[in-house]
Amino acid sequence: MKSVTTLGEVPATPDAGPVTRQIIRRVGLGHCKKGPSVCRECREMGEGRPSLLELIPPRQDGIQRRLIQVDWEGEALWREYEIVKVFPTEAEAREYAGRNGIADVSL
Repeated sequence: MKSVTTLGEVPATPDAGPVTRQIIRRVGLGHCKKGPSVCRECREMGEGRPSLLELIPPRQDGIQRRLIQVDWEGEALWREYEIVKVFPTEAEAREYAGRNGIADVSL
């Protein structure tokens, strides 16, 4: 296996192309990166809320992002994501998914 000698020389993966995908999941909105097991303010934020997520292909830009496990063409993969929109209710999230052709909804 080839070793990485300088930043930017990353071994290619079959799915590292510029493909992005939107999904809807219930995501906890934490106050900090410690999470509810350690942080009182994160615990007070309660359970997650339905959110529109944009999955991001792997990249080496040095920005720390949250990860989520998704089924990508039959294979379980961990992907970085960004929260695009937070919905007040599950009904609104499902309605948005229907209007915008988002089939991957798991609440």
